[in-house]
Amino acid sequence: MQSKGLAAISVDLEDWYQGLELPLESWGSYEKRIQIGTEVLLEIFDKNSVKATFFALGIVAKEHPKILQKIADAGHEIGSHSLFHKKIYELTPKQFKSEEIESKDLIEQVIGSRIFGFRAPYFSITNQSLWALEVLSELGYEYDSSISPVKTWRYGIKGVSEGIYEIENGMYEFTPSTMSVFGKKLGVGGAYMRLLPLAFTKRALSSGARGLYLHPWELDPHHPRLNISYLPRFTHYVNLKSTKAKLSYLVETFRFLPIKAVIEAERKIKRFKPLTFDDLVQGRL
Repeated sequence: MQSKGLAAISVDLEDWYQGLELPLESWGSYEKRIQIGTEVLLEIFDKNSVKATFFALGIVAKEHPKILQKIADAGHEIGSHSLFHKKIYELTPKQFKSEEIESKDLIEQVIGSRIFGFRAPYFSITNQSLWALEVLSELGYEYDSSISPVKTWRYGIKGVSEGIYEIENGMYEFTPSTMSVFGKKLGVGGAYMRLLPLAFTKRALSSGARGLYLHPWELDPHHPRLNISYLPRFTHYVNLKSTKAKLSYLVETFRFLPIKAVIEAERKIKRFKPLTFDDLVQGRL
């Protein structure tokens, strides 16, 4: 098993239709398949003695409490992925706080313990929504994993470097990892893992990438295909059949931990970079 340092593996616990920006009122008409991919993930993790962080939607905790409890019982860390998978920068601080209180409560009631971490849908804490970090601190979260160094049409803050940061409000920021592909900065995991040959993700982790992320529906290649606009359709459906083999290889080859465990291990050796909100706004990282 290879290791270039401590790396975290995380799962955004959402059903296949919940990340496609479909109207909330339409969700009830789609087939619920979250158990399919989740069971595959749990099997792969158990086979390789891997513990991950699962960022669960509050609505998933409400509708599928047995699935969430099974994940927690297997020893995985549970965090929040918001209530309904809305972009944070499309909410007001009041709306976000209200929904996140409900999400946190739903999740904690199911698993019977406190949660410490948050990840925004679509990594949507950007310069437009940095206020969300203060809301999360008020709600008792200890870390966030929502600020992406990769800038896309949906997310990212230009100038952010990947890493673990101590924020001035007392929280920690665990950014998604990145890799350079032909001079372009891309993420490690998700659609990037499916789109690119395995060698790229392997190289990133061998070079010290701190994390790998994915979703249960990426382990369910036969979930329904919707006729949505090209870019989200491409990133959602590209190479789904490759996910299981790639993930299996990676967890057999590299050492992974939950995000909270990586942060705690790093705290002991004081490797954190200080981070102010002004640094984020100005891209001085």
